[in-house]
Amino acid sequence: MNIKSQNKGFTLIETLVAIAVLMIAIAGPLVIANQALTSALYARDQSTASFLAQEEMEIVKNVRDNVFNNNYSQNTSSIFSPCIGSSNACDVESSNSYIISIITSNLVSSNYQCSSPSSNSCLLYLDTNNKYTHSNSGTTPTKFTRSFYLISPDPATTDDYQVIVNVSWKEGNIQNGLTLSDVIANYSRQ
Repeated sequence: MNIKSQNKGFTLIETLVAIAVLMIAIAGPLVIANQALTSALYARDQSTASFLAQEEMEIVKNVRDNVFNNNYSQNTSSIFSPCIGSSNACDVESSNSYIISIITSNLVSSNYQCSSPSSNSCLLYLDTNNKYTHSNSGTTPTKFTRSFYLISPDPATTDDYQVIVNVSWKEGNIQNGLTLSDVIANYSRQ
């Protein structure tokens, strides 16, 4: 007489194998979701940096055009004299009062020079209206720095200047940056 055991169940090894397969099946989608989230955050920061660079370029052109439209006998090189050369990074605010003060003084104040393009002196803050500013009174610091400088594309002439806007930000240990450039005339085209 053979007595067969009626005990049927999983052994410890079968249980461990089943758990391992289940963990692999769950880990794959979690890794993909993490990568998607990281990519979305980078895209958000890159879009913000692009808008900040475009805003700076428009402010520079606006300042230059306002000086010319008000019949001041200034040219681009005299308006932005503290900002000519890659070691002379500057940043200007978009506030109307500052643009008016530039027009009346006919030059960009050296107060808006950054000590270096990579330093925190060009750090942007969010004010209470969620607008980016350089004023750090009552505002929240952001991860973005912004600066611009002018160079003459052809050193033999100073008819045009290339405006280079740099926006940088750090995410974890990774330094990211975006550069925008355009050429503006050193004189009024009227």
